[in-house]
Amino acid sequence: MVSEKTEAFGRSQRSLSSAARKLQAAAEGNARDLGKVTGGGMLWPTDYIRMAERNIAALAALATVPGEALAPVHKGVTSNAKRLSGRRGV
Repeated sequence: MVSEKTEAFGRSQRSLSSAARKLQAAAEGNARDLGKVTGGGMLWPTDYIRMAERNIAALAALATVPGEALAPVHKGVTSNAKRLSGRRGV
């Protein structure tokens, strides 16, 4: 039972880490692109599109975090409940 919990929370943490990496990559990319402006450069339309795509991907990852993080734990809990409820009748 402990190994099942550990595995479920490990999967949950991996989904959180994945979303955090996407958010960090978007922030770093935006900082890099906006750094061009502070250095006297210009942002071209392709730069804005790239920034928008990164931000949308990061927001999509953040929007799915609650479900992806809870899914492994929920699966473990429901399977445990089913398994344990079957033992009561014995």
